[in-house]
Amino acid sequence: MNLKRFCKYYIVKKILAIYGGEVMRVETERLVIRDFREKDYKDAFEYLSDIAVMEYIEPVLTISQTKEFIQKYGIEEKMIFAVEEKQLGKVIGHIIFHEFNKPSEYELGWIFNEKFQRNGYAREASFALFEYGFNKLHLESIVAETVLNNKKSISTITSLGMKISETHEEDLPVWIITKNYYQNKKEYT
Repeated sequence: MNLKRFCKYYIVKKILAIYGGEVMRVETERLVIRDFREKDYKDAFEYLSDIAVMEYIEPVLTISQTKEFIQKYGIEEKMIFAVEEKQLGKVIGHIIFHEFNKPSEYELGWIFNEKFQRNGYAREASFALFEYGFNKLHLESIVAETVLNNKKSISTITSLGMKISETHEEDLPVWIITKNYYQNKKEYT
């Protein structure tokens, strides 16, 4: 994404955030990936307070920490987005989706309520964000990172077609998918 397009996107994103407009809304067959709302903290607390869910991420959060987390990263900074299950109308997790090292590269990650894991939601949401990121935001690449012990996430990451990055020098291992690789892969599947 060139600088002019990024600046325009960033300004629009900030204006919408200030005036209450929705920045993110991506729908799949079963999910709505959308901006967090203040009322979502109860659903988010269900999974952010779960030791099994948070094992490889952070210590579990209290209800007040959950409210602060949603307010800061979901509502103000727009770095995480609610994942709502359409039929239930319930937030079952969230997606991390924000600029990584440069404007044309975003980080993708997910945290799901344990009751909704192993249902393909992370893959479904990820593929929808590949489409959104590469086709609407004109990203060049999308990355994911996790600790090596997080076998379930690594399995999902690699099933998305992401490959370990040789060029990123981060504290955690980084997997990457480029726009060209994704589009070529999509053509032949």
